[in-house]
Amino acid sequence: MSEENKSETTITLDEKINMDNIDKLFLQFSDVDSKVVKQVIIDAEDVEDIDFVGLQTIVSFLKTMENANISVEWDNLPIAIYQAATDIGFCEHLNL
Repeated sequence: MSEENKSETTITLDEKINMDNIDKLFLQFSDVDSKVVKQVIIDAEDVEDIDFVGLQTIVSFLKTMENANISVEWDNLPIAIYQAATDIGFCEHLNL
């Protein structure tokens, strides 16, 4: 995660998001300081594979940010995320 300014932060997703590496994604999400950050950019350009656990973790993060009045935008959304979300009916939950 890199901070571009105090009110915006970018989270860069790895190539694979699954049960084996979900802890890294969870830590990135946990690092968002809701007292300072007002917008989160999720850079998903490198994602080639994502499983149900990864999608579920992102949905949970989006809901947490919504409840904290923090906007979240996707940057470079790959077909892998869109396809996986479509397959399980998560497009609306992921704001796609």
